[in-house]
Amino acid sequence: MQENWLLFTIIAGVSSVAFNTYNRGTLKAGHDSTVYAWLFELIRCIFFALLIPFSYYLVATPKNILTLILLGLSELVGVYLYMKMHAVTELSVSSIISRFRVISLPIFAFIFLGERLSMLQYVGIMTIFTGCLVVAGMKHVRGTKGIWYALGFVLVNSLSTVLMKSASSVASIAIVNTAFSLPAAVLIPVIMKNSLSRIHLTVKPILKSTLFASAFNILTMYCLVRAYQLASASQVNSVFQGVTSLAVVVGIMLFNEQDHKLLKVIGALLTTLGIILLV
Repeated sequence: MQENWLLFTIIAGVSSVAFNTYNRGTLKAGHDSTVYAWLFELIRCIFFALLIPFSYYLVATPKNILTLILLGLSELVGVYLYMKMHAVTELSVSSIISRFRVISLPIFAFIFLGERLSMLQYVGIMTIFTGCLVVAGMKHVRGTKGIWYALGFVLVNSLSTVLMKSASSVASIAIVNTAFSLPAAVLIPVIMKNSLSRIHLTVKPILKSTLFASAFNILTMYCLVRAYQLASASQVNSVFQGVTSLAVVVGIMLFNEQDHKLLKVIGALLTTLGIILLV
């Protein structure tokens, strides 16, 4: 079964590239990013909740229930930062800055899960860090809101990944993903300003595109949780980030993000090399 985690992770990564690309195209058109985030969280929550009766498994201890609750709350914060990141930042930039997850996740995994890395993997981390600095050093990127949204997302997502790895061993994929999505699906309309009017104005124009994007996201989340059941969080996340580095090329080709193209490509190559060393 050991080879299966790699297949699941590659599928998750390819699906994530499609999801990110579609999100960037939709949000670049000026649609409400918060309503968009809520809608795909709701769709994902409903989908996996409907699967629970067919794949129910949960070790219902207080610790495990708390892990599932914290997982959902981390996604509530993470999805807000994620959508803001894509709304104000070029896809080819945000996708490379997001590689900081490969630095922060092993630290979180070491602290909370006891996962340890080899010396070669630490070299990979430094290579990725160098690639991120290449992109962060671009004049039009430094100090912008997009960078802060991306870095905030990295930290929250790293914590969320550790929680998901823990939850994947005590609950079914359907339960993990339902817990992951439920707080955001329920609470975003509550905390969003003028939620009723914004939802009314936004949902109809983006419903078809959100359904399409959600299909990619559902596939990503299913495969990721399955991969976490089979391998370490650091291992899965490293390969996942390597596959999603394709988003840099997609951003350049589809969205005409030509500024500092050479630096973006160099940054992507460095981060990919570091990810290979981490596997």
